[in-house]
This record gives sequence, structure tokens and C-alpha cells, in this order.
Amino acid sequence: MAGNRHAERRRRVHASRLRGDEGAALVEFALILPFLAVVAFGTIDLGRSYELKNAVTNMAREGAFVAMSNPCPPTAAITAARNENPDLADEVDVKIVEGTSTSGSTITCDPNSQYTDLTVVVTTKMQVITPLVGAIVGNEVTITGSATVKAPHREDP
Repeated sequence: MAGNRHAERRRRVHASRLRGDEGAALVEFALILPFLAVVAFGTIDLGRSYELKNAVTNMAREGAFVAMSNPCPPTAAITAARNENPDLADEVDVKIVEGTSTSGSTITCDPNSQYTDLTVVVTTKMQVITPLVGAIVGNEVTITGSATVKAPHREDP
């Protein structure tokens, strides 16, 4: 009889413990939700930046294709780069520089210069939508695409 009382008491204690776990899943979800949100929105920001990088690189390639045959004046190559993606045309900065460096000097179209390499650089900015990612990398990220071509040597006049 004492064994039955002991077993009954254990059943009641075990049952009361189960009733106390009703809100545990909600608390655990509330604790993990911010991390899931950062991962989800961070992934969205990463995808957006990758898509934008591809778009500006394609714009630079198109501008370089035109600059390869006619580097001066550079307006034709800049227009071709902007026309590659009309949705981004007003949001990008396009420049044509001498050499292979994206930070080189802009071409001057001097009749005596002999260009060997021309680089078309397309730059734009992307707003970061994830607050935590924005706190780390900044609220605005610069995306740059470039393409370098060999320009034909001009004949001396």
C-alpha cells in the first residue's frame, strides 16, 4: 500500500511538470526569432548585392566593347553602358580610365596619346535593409563593376 501511494505521488508530480511547459516553446521561439530574421534579411541583402554586381559588370562590359573601337570621345561608350540596363541608367556613375586600374585617370582624348588599355568603371550604391548588417558594413554599400579592353593604337596624323 505504501508503494501505491508513492507511485501515485510520482504520477501527480510528473503530470504537474508537464502542465508547466506550455509556454516554453513560445519563449524559445521569441529568443531565436531575431537571429532567424537577421539570417533571412542578410541573405536577401547578399542576393541583392550579387544581382547588382552582375548588372553593373554587364554595363561596364558593354561600354568597354564600344570604347574598344572608338574611345574618343567617351560619350558613346558611356551611353552604351547606360543603355545596357535602362533601369539603372540614372543611378550609376560611368567613367573610362586609362590603364587597368579602376582608380586610374579619366581619359583625356589627347590626339597625341596612344591608349593601350582602357577600363570602363560603373559604380552605384545599394541601400542595406538589414539593420544589423547595416551597422557592420554601413547603411549604403558601393557596388563597382569594371571591364578592361585593349584599345587600338591611333595612327599619327
